[in-house]
Amino acid sequence: MIGPLQESTSWQAQAGEGYGLYDFEVDWPHQRIRCPQGHLSQRWAPFFDRHGTEKIEVRFPPKMCQACVAREHCTTGAKGRILKLLLQEAYQALEKRREEQHTPAFKEKYALRAGVEGTISQVVRQTRMRRAPLSWRAENASASCTDCGWDQCAADRYLSSCARSRKLFSP
Repeated sequence: MIGPLQESTSWQAQAGEGYGLYDFEVDWPHQRIRCPQGHLSQRWAPFFDRHGTEKIEVRFPPKMCQACVAREHCTTGAKGRILKLLLQEAYQALEKRREEQHTPAFKEKYALRAGVEGTISQVVRQTRMRRAPLSWRAENASASCTDCGWDQCAADRYLSSCARSRKLFSP
């Protein structure tokens, strides 16, 4: 599947001027993180989140964060900055994908997907499939969309545009 990843939902990333998760440098072999100001994390502990996903919680010393000159861009908590990471393989895969989604090649592939989604949306609106009763959809779905599908809708659009152009340019 091709699509952009969700941007960070932290207030730091939303503000556009704070330090988001990807502004920190992760040192996987030594199990520590360096913040943008150069400070090292103090605690690295695995845990399971509420969905059962294994993650890593990283904490920075509260006193260090409270004395930091960039504190307002990083944390408002009295406990210091706390980061929650996915495991290394997943974290690095997401990081790679985030970098990849800003390349021209990715944008070109995504444009194709957007075109397909637009076509599907148009077919659903033209055939009024979303407003049709569930029983009608089950009986007629293949006849209205799948079997003759988008070709029929595309042909209808083409013929309609030809008819309009003849009206506009006929003597």
